[in-house]
Amino acid sequence: MKKLPLFVGALALFAVAGINLAMAANGNFSTVGVAPVIYQTNWWHGPTVIHALSGTPSTAKISSVSLDWGYSRPPYNPNNPTYTIEAKICTSSLCKYTTSFTDSLDPYWNGKPATADWQFSFNAISSTTKVFVTHLTQAHNIDLTVMYSY
Repeated sequence: MKKLPLFVGALALFAVAGINLAMAANGNFSTVGVAPVIYQTNWWHGPTVIHALSGTPSTAKISSVSLDWGYSRPPYNPNNPTYTIEAKICTSSLCKYTTSFTDSLDPYWNGKPATADWQFSFNAISSTTKVFVTHLTQAHNIDLTVMYSY
């Protein structure tokens, strides 16, 4: 019976020290957005804003992010410049630039609020600034999955 008072005393000490004995819970949400049409090179198009899903706990912090997006190539035209699509992806004042159309289980945004909005902007980087004869349109939606702990 001497162990019970020690256990209660230890719990009281944790409570006074502000130590939370609760286990962290995990969750995730997936959502989509529409990428902007790209009309010319060397110009940022967007942003497309994607909101966190309602019901995401206010204390949730990002533990990993996966995303996928893409643009279709216009029909060949000798007047179109050569280019590389770059995405600027931002949340909670933290931005990442990438030319990859997919990013899986990226820890870059870990620790940021999972309830924050996401902004996606796109640029067709080229050695010359030109308007496309046929503009670039999305091949598929922006797919965003956010894993979080709270």
